[in-house]
Amino acid sequence: MRCLITGASGFIGSALSIELLKKGHDVKCIVRNVKSKKLNKNPNLIYIELGNIDIHTDWKNILKNVDCIIHCAARAHLTINDDDNYDSFKSLNVDGTKKLAIDVLNSEVKRFIYISSIGVNGPYTKKNQAFSNLSKPNPKGSYAISKYESEIILKELFIQSKKELVIIRPPTVYGPNLKGNFSQLISFLDNNFPLPFESIKNKKSYVSIENLVDLISVCVDHKNAGSEIFLVSDDQDISTANLIKKISSNLDIKRIIFPTPIFLLSIFFKIIGKKEYINKFMGSLEIDIEHTKNTLNWKPKYNLENCLKNTIDWYLQNKR
Repeated sequence: MRCLITGASGFIGSALSIELLKKGHDVKCIVRNVKSKKLNKNPNLIYIELGNIDIHTDWKNILKNVDCIIHCAARAHLTINDDDNYDSFKSLNVDGTKKLAIDVLNSEVKRFIYISSIGVNGPYTKKNQAFSNLSKPNPKGSYAISKYESEIILKELFIQSKKELVIIRPPTVYGPNLKGNFSQLISFLDNNFPLPFESIKNKKSYVSIENLVDLISVCVDHKNAGSEIFLVSDDQDISTANLIKKISSNLDIKRIIFPTPIFLLSIFFKIIGKKEYINKFMGSLEIDIEHTKNTLNWKPKYNLENCLKNTIDWYLQNKR
């Protein structure tokens, strides 16, 4: 397949470009700056400098000789507090995605894969009520709402078309080159910050970059992928406390994690004006990926323990 990746210098896009090359596809990469140090230096990758993606972007010439586009480019919330300005997400996540989709519908592209977010389903799950592909959307926060609005627009545009739309909703992604909250957690632990999460018995779904790009690569040409929404995870849910223990073990440090009554933690986060931390660190977010596995005859290739080790090894090699 002749593939085009937007956001190809990002965390997901850069890993995906190499994975697609391994699978034998031709790969073109959309990036803001071809001189970026983040780019893979593989000579088989073709880079196209485009700058910012928005409602004015002209895709017509870029989409020539492309069979499948994977839209990874997005304005993401890199920190837990970076989610209060909807307009900062709308330009790329909604308007830019809509313009790209319209130009795709007037091109020879056969399949459009949109990397969305599990946040479309909601910020947390209730006990024994994991999100599935049939769960009703309930986005909270500007980032998740922008992703949901993009999904609605894409469905409306593609419903009358023979071209295929595939939507993938990953949870928190971790792996080498990671940023955001997961990276901050590793840094906190590496600096021996005490964390009061020993008593938390929640369940969280995560996905390694290795498993995510493997799934995306399957969706590029799988006959059953068209017109589907796929949830993805490592299929190994883990509590916040156990995640901290595993990270600490890989860092080879003595973890400083202690028990604190849940209600006291909730009160503390409210007092300091960080109510969003309650669900981030104490709530559950479980994902049911049976539909994904059954439809695509796919399952995660890599286990959480090995992928965490790869992540920590990268962190230790690159920390300042």
